[in-house]
Amino acid sequence: MKNKILNVILIGYIIVLIWLLLVPNVFRGEQTWYSNVFSYQHFVDSNLIPFRTIIMYIYCLKNGNINIDIPIKNVLANFFMFMPITILIKIKIPRLTLKKILLYIICFNLVIEILQFLTLQGSFDVDDILLRLFGAWISYAVYSSFRRKTFK
Repeated sequence: MKNKILNVILIGYIIVLIWLLLVPNVFRGEQTWYSNVFSYQHFVDSNLIPFRTIIMYIYCLKNGNINIDIPIKNVLANFFMFMPITILIKIKIPRLTLKKILLYIICFNLVIEILQFLTLQGSFDVDDILLRLFGAWISYAVYSSFRRKTFK
């Protein structure tokens, strides 16, 4: 019974992630796939340089060129987004190591970022992957520490 409940929670969380990251909703502007996916601007808006977006946020905040809500929401949302799924995977498959879980998180993130790019529901941003990966690593460490202390 516990395993079935865990499966439902895990699948439900994945569906919520897909909805938030890939389905057009009130948080995203509407775009059409056929007209803009291969545009020069869409490629320019993508970020393949680690920490570029984060450094840009810091620079813009320092100069007063950006509302503080934008970077805080983006950074915190990406940081916390994969924390629950990391813990759910660890509970579901306790023998998985940190390396394997992080590998799954990286692969899932790459798929999401590529799909966001192709569906125009965002641009490819390596900083999003790094923030989600860091959040997953932190949640794994906290959960593992909690488990060790609880069961000693």
